[in-house]
Amino acid sequence: MNNNNLPKSAKEARASGSKYYFTQKPCKHGHVSKRLTKTSHCVVCASLKYHKRKQKLIEEFGEEKAAQVLREQQRNAAQEYRDSHKEQNREYMQAYMQAYRKTEQGLANIASLKYHKRKQKLIEESKKNK
Repeated sequence: MNNNNLPKSAKEARASGSKYYFTQKPCKHGHVSKRLTKTSHCVVCASLKYHKRKQKLIEEFGEEKAAQVLREQQRNAAQEYRDSHKEQNREYMQAYMQAYRKTEQGLANIASLKYHKRKQKLIEESKKNK
């Protein structure tokens, strides 16, 4: 993507839903590149930081184990984000699901779930009787 087509500020990027923006100003390390809207970090700095961390893990654990450790760290970070997001939006989601259950689609899904639970219960009971 051409940097000239990107929003010129983080505020514009958030408003347009863009993942990046380009200010044409250097970051504190001197890179003139697009920035991430979410963190305002320079993309080059973020990439260098990732590769530095990866290299450190390779030195510590070896190539294969480093890849596993890196994936595990990313998985853990994603899970922490999901957990915090879930906690922060608990009331909103409860209200949303309450409204959804009252719609036709929600009622159909609830009926479908009840059917499958009954079916599973019958299967389990027939296995016990054998």
